[in-house]
Amino acid sequence: MCCRRCWARSTPPVAHPGAILFTTTIAFGLIVFVSFGNADVVATLGGTTALLLLGVFAVVNLAVLVLRKDKTVKDHFHAPTALPIIGMITCIYLVTPLSGRASAQYWVAGWLLVLAWCCSSSPP
Repeated sequence: MCCRRCWARSTPPVAHPGAILFTTTIAFGLIVFVSFGNADVVATLGGTTALLLLGVFAVVNLAVLVLRKDKTVKDHFHAPTALPIIGMITCIYLVTPLSGRASAQYWVAGWLLVLAWCCSSSPP
């Protein structure tokens, strides 16, 4: 039953072993990097995590507005239009340097995004 449902949505029923190995390697690499570093390294990685999550939340708030236009069979919850807009603006502001974020966080986030882009592969 689960496999049939996953097949209909084009999602794999089990995660790809390469993806699991890649994320595990990145996690262990960051753990080793932090264990040999000082408090600034931990603060930078924590800030980078918050930076990337805020970026994701900004995209999610935009997706809420875009997906609202889709017609659905069942009636479901609709957030007031102002809330996703306010959430997106707030997240975008907190991602920018205007919020007082250290430049090292942008460098780490950039390298992590480049690494993820270079290591990602799409099936033929």
